[in-house]
Amino acid sequence: MPVAGGFFAFVWFVMMIGIVVGWIVFLVAMWRMAKAQEQIAKTLGIALLDKRPEPLPSAPHSSEPVECMKCQGTIPAGQTKCPQCGWSYEQA
Repeated sequence: MPVAGGFFAFVWFVMMIGIVVGWIVFLVAMWRMAKAQEQIAKTLGIALLDKRPEPLPSAPHSSEPVECMKCQGTIPAGQTKCPQCGWSYEQA
């Protein structure tokens, strides 16, 4: 009869490992969903409501090129306006 008890312990151990792994996968999925919702809200705010994020303090005086928030083009160093689409860090 000890063999049956060992098998039961093994099955129980494997189930507990599965529950722990499943819980970790669930938490990671929830974290990714929250990040995706945040990004979607930010993108819809820019696209639909023309709500732009506050400019970074170093954006107008940047010493390296930055990515345009609207067209993903490159804004040259020291400039605040995108040469491709005209998007600017400065509010009109």
